[in-house]
Amino acid sequence: MNGSLYMVTNLKPDYRERLRSELVTRYGKVVYTFTAHEKDAHRLRAEDRRLRWCQLILSAITAGGFLVTVFPTWAKAIGAVFAVALVIVNAATKNFNPAAKAEEHQKAADRLWIVREEYEALLTDFNELRDDEIREKRDNLTKTVANIYATTPRTSEKAYQEAQHALKKEEEQTFNEGEAERFLPPVLRRQ
Repeated sequence: MNGSLYMVTNLKPDYRERLRSELVTRYGKVVYTFTAHEKDAHRLRAEDRRLRWCQLILSAITAGGFLVTVFPTWAKAIGAVFAVALVIVNAATKNFNPAAKAEEHQKAADRLWIVREEYEALLTDFNELRDDEIREKRDNLTKTVANIYATTPRTSEKAYQEAQHALKKEEEQTFNEGEAERFLPPVLRRQ
């Protein structure tokens, strides 16, 4: 019997390491998805600005249509081309609203940010918690993430690639040693 007990307690450190490794992996996935949603939101807001400027410029040109009466026939043809272009842009924006899609991605990122912080807290508290407490918190976080994924838009391939570049090459979402400490007021910094 003592041999069995020894084996169980001997396996426990290995299990805790696997449990921690699983949490780190899930944390990493949340960070990637959070960053990809932010990249999609940024890209879609930029696209919305470009479309709005395009509409404004084309509207201004076509609104100046009264000037074509003064100019020759070629000016009328150019005015017609701009009018058609404006109709196309307006039709495209009627069915595709980048600002609304950007807002959806931003809301997803905001919700994932909270989960990211909860995973960090769980990893910080890992050695202070029992295995069953860790599993319960992990399972609750998994359900929260599943709910977020089910109710938000998927990220684009481009956003994922941008997130990958930002996280791996630019070390976005990380701080160098002492960098975050400098953001604190002097009285809260470590001496």
